[in-house]
Amino acid sequence: MDQVRFDRPRRHLYSSFETTLPSNLSAVVVDPAHLCTEPPPSLKPAGKPNLLCLFCSKIKNFDSLVGYWGHLVHKHEATDTEARLQEIRRTAVVWRTYWEDYSDGGKRGTKTREKISQAEEDTFDWSMVLDWKLR
Repeated sequence: MDQVRFDRPRRHLYSSFETTLPSNLSAVVVDPAHLCTEPPPSLKPAGKPNLLCLFCSKIKNFDSLVGYWGHLVHKHEATDTEARLQEIRRTAVVWRTYWEDYSDGGKRGTKTREKISQAEEDTFDWSMVLDWKLR
């Protein structure tokens, strides 16, 4: 197999694997029986919604609904309050639906469930969010 030699990068005391890679990988053959035709199983339970921050410049994913809301309160203070309220309302509806479809009812009466109910009220405003004392 042909090998192409590269100069060692500056500041590298030792040669790295990149300096000895084969230049031709076309000799690799895969048996079709070993190809995966089905998508891998999800790591999350079926239907569990993703909590991706809409206001971050980089992708930021959260596992906890209240943790995400705390992030919105503390990390996006410069973002319009109404936009953050709409995001809290949106995720409250999404998570209520998820719990109704996939939960055994173990979330009833929890503080998170109370917050979701408050977020769905017509009188919901930013002072209620601040009263939650999210971290």
